[in-house]
Amino acid sequence: GALDEMGIRHKFVYGSPEDMETIDEIVDHAKAAMAVKGLSESYLGKFGGRTGGMYTATADMTQVRDLFGVEYNHVDQYRLILEAQNLSDEVVGKALDEVRSDFGQIDISEDVLERSVRLYLALGRIASEDGYDFTCVKCMPEVSDNYCSCCLAVSLANDDGIVTSCECDINAAITMQILKLLAEGPVLFGDVNHLDKEEGILRLVNCGSMATGLAKSREDVDLSMQYEYLSEAGGATTTFCCKPGKVTLARLARIEGKYVMQIATGEAIEYPKEKFKEARGRWPHAFIKLDGDWSKFSQNCRSNHQHMVYGDVKGELLELCEILEIEPIVT
Repeated sequence: GALDEMGIRHKFVYGSPEDMETIDEIVDHAKAAMAVKGLSESYLGKFGGRTGGMYTATADMTQVRDLFGVEYNHVDQYRLILEAQNLSDEVVGKALDEVRSDFGQIDISEDVLERSVRLYLALGRIASEDGYDFTCVKCMPEVSDNYCSCCLAVSLANDDGIVTSCECDINAAITMQILKLLAEGPVLFGDVNHLDKEEGILRLVNCGSMATGLAKSREDVDLSMQYEYLSEAGGATTTFCCKPGKVTLARLARIEGKYVMQIATGEAIEYPKEKFKEARGRWPHAFIKLDGDWSKFSQNCRSNHQHMVYGDVKGELLELCEILEIEPIVT
């Protein structure tokens, strides 16, 4: 009562220390509070402006600062290209050797692979120099048509623990950073491609920037040439299926200016790469058997983008929503 009178937000938990449900409730709240604290001290690097037509990828940065505590800075994408071009051949060569030894089949030209790796190193160097905790990159069409696509750069940055979203999706970046803080693993950025009504299986596909840590191993990850319609200058795209396991899906969005979070759980299923041809044969895929009702999930998708992490962090997300006074939409 005294805490309420003083306006101090808190959670009251009643139960025995020997009751695991009580302990789980406390742990969920503690992890959520940790994520809220971590987010409030974070710095977002925004490379480029809004991607045409993607209104759900935009945000009111004053609202973001007020609600989440996230500070941000705009970076011109040309800086990425300049940084990439100015890297020494020695540094780039070492990174190229690692890529060649770690990945499976590599079906792209050497010059495209080198430019893709240069972008990856440039993104990491700028993030380190400027102190960005996470980033979002526009890529299309300025960088993808005039240098190379950012797919491999974004993929490897996420592997390194630098959460990075595509198409300068700010709400994606914040969602992914939350999931990273809760699950401490690579986070998926993907597009809702198909929902099998009979099986309740969701297919998430991405242009090639999914973190390779979502695969069983890097040996299962092939590198292919990006489709020309997406990148006139070419670029490396990762090709793999996300490994099987329990997963949590989440997406921050706004309804009439107020933030909500869609939350779902499911089981990731692994399929052979041959199945990718139903959508995009050169791109990474995730297949998720949803725990909930597929129709409720589809009706509450607030963006073309969804985000996934391995493990069940639904409880922590619900606690985080309560702390931040965000409406959770569980599907």
